[in-house]
Amino acid sequence: MNPRKLYFFALIGFIFLWSALTAELALRYFKVDPYALENSTFVPFVALFVITTLGLVLSNFITFQILNRSTSTTTKDTKKKSSKNHQKKTKKKVSGKTNQTDKGENKSTTRESANKKRNKSATKGVSGRVKVYFRKSSYGFVEDDQGNRIFFHKTGFKTKVSDHALVQRPKVKFDVGKNERGLVANNIRIVE
Repeated sequence: MNPRKLYFFALIGFIFLWSALTAELALRYFKVDPYALENSTFVPFVALFVITTLGLVLSNFITFQILNRSTSTTTKDTKKKSSKNHQKKTKKKVSGKTNQTDKGENKSTTRESANKKRNKSATKGVSGRVKVYFRKSSYGFVEDDQGNRIFFHKTGFKTKVSDHALVQRPKVKFDVGKNERGLVANNIRIVE
């Protein structure tokens, strides 16, 4: 049910409740007739009692519905968030260990094994110059003596190098490896 409708019905319920209680108090305590129940005024008292009861039931029902909806939505949201976090954590754990190939063999996906594979197919001792370096992303391109542009990341340097030094386009020596995206420069050393 729409929350606006629930609030509207709750308001109507409270109006019925307070109007019936006000009428009841006014009839009983301000104009007291000791023979009211014996006369024709018995029917209005029954009607007021029914209206008061309906108002109480309706207002309590609407209040319960509003409270139930607000607590159930927060519980659902919390469950969704926690299940998403749990799925992310389990995915990270699984992807960091091993993957299985179609033949059922375990294939390691750690960084060390990837570096070993890259170094096996590497051309070592290539000389060139840093052509472009992007400080924000910490990557750039080196150009070898033949004019080929090769991708590198700042973590590919053997020693720690400042961003300022890379922007100056120094001469470098590096090993060339290959990954799924293309050629990559590793073990980069600045040559003076």
